[in-house]
Amino acid sequence: MALQERHRWMAANVASAFGMSDRVHLVEQTLGEYNNLKKLNDFLEGKSKHRHVFIYYQRPDVPNDQGELVDAKGDAKLLITTGEHEDVRIKSRAVYFLRNVAENKPVKADVSSDGDLLFGEMAA
Repeated sequence: MALQERHRWMAANVASAFGMSDRVHLVEQTLGEYNNLKKLNDFLEGKSKHRHVFIYYQRPDVPNDQGELVDAKGDAKLLITTGEHEDVRIKSRAVYFLRNVAENKPVKADVSSDGDLLFGEMAA
């Protein structure tokens, strides 16, 4: 499965959107972590029921004693979600990738950019 071109293109777009163009390799590492890679590959291969993936660069959310979501301690990090199971508030900006192919059909893996996979940014 040759999704490397897509992964590089996705990492470059994410890095650029969050002002991390000088750290693309760190974005690639984060996207390549097992859980993130599985989520992205299922999405790209059409195995996910979701046609979108959101990526945030912010401190994670944790529930406080009242059950409200608040910022976790520590530094911001890349968070990848479909929005279904994870409770993540968009605090400043997020990016998204949107599949533009038929359900269950994979996006082309041997190209870095075409109309099969759309990229965009959104504000809080």
